Amino acid sequence: MKLRVLAILIMLIMVGIAWAVFQYQVEIQNRTRVVVIGINAYADSNCTTILDCIDWGMLFPNDTVTHEFYLLNEGNIPMNTTVYTDEWMFWDYNGTLVNITTPSDYILVSWSVPDVIEPGQIVPCFITLHVVDRYDFPFVSFAFTLYINGEYYE
Repeated sequence: MKLRVLAILIMLIMVGIAWAVFQYQVEIQNRTRVVVIGINAYADSNCTTILDCIDWGMLFPNDTVTHEFYLLNEGNIPMNTTVYTDEWMFWDYNGTLVNITTPSDYILVSWSVPDVIEPGQIVPCFITLHVVDRYDFPFVSFAFTLYINGEYYE
């Protein structure tokens, strides 16, 4: 009898551990829309493929992914550049929008873009996305818009 109780207890513990591991290993799908104003952004160094979307692939907690892209100033004077994110959206397992007021609690985004790009200059740039290492994600996919603005330098 004691052996049977012990076996059931061990099974329950194993099921609990398996459930916890499954909950922690949530795959997160994501795509980013890229909106470029006043300057040109490309996916390749030859500037032949316009960058309008970034597919980050499947992500897990504590993953960090960096995507390289290129900015080209086709004008004849220097341009100032600014970059920011907006329009964050999150979805749960059922495809229902989830209200997340502080995306940086779950996803961190940073970029390396020069402040000024000279005329005719092609500049390699980077955007990095980091999924925070936590187990309580209320969503399984997200999307946001990356804005890249170029304004003539004065």
